[in-house]
Amino acid sequence: MKEEEKLTEFQKLIDYKFNNEALLAQALYTAKYGNFNNQRKHCKEFSTIGDIVLKLILALKEYDDGIRTPEGITVSKQMLESNETFKKIALTEFSLDKYVTSMNDEDLVESIILADIFEAIAGAMFLDSNRDYLTVQEKIVNKFYDKYKSEFYK
Repeated sequence: MKEEEKLTEFQKLIDYKFNNEALLAQALYTAKYGNFNNQRKHCKEFSTIGDIVLKLILALKEYDDGIRTPEGITVSKQMLESNETFKKIALTEFSLDKYVTSMNDEDLVESIILADIFEAIAGAMFLDSNRDYLTVQEKIVNKFYDKYKSEFYK
């Protein structure tokens, strides 16, 4: 699938149209791919921002769900925000492996690359939406939060 098709299809999947599609494209480039193609940036630029935004959203959702102690929020949030959980969400909820631009030798499924890409998409969306974390919550977090939270509390 061509890059433009990937971007269009992914935006339909998440029901969000990027004002600046270059942000989404960059979020979908693995670091190895971006470094190999010197002119291209890659996901790492946005993954730290995305990580922070996702942590904020998860902490607020936990608070809204009645978890009020710092320990309770921390424990619950840590289960939801682990690289393994983000990788699983990236695969099962968003099929990110279909949209990532990577080098042929990169194993997306067996590494934490998809967790980084997932965070990068959240970061890119946050920046694209004029730093509106509620957009990230609605378009990304709300699609997995209840399902994955209930899995941890069975």
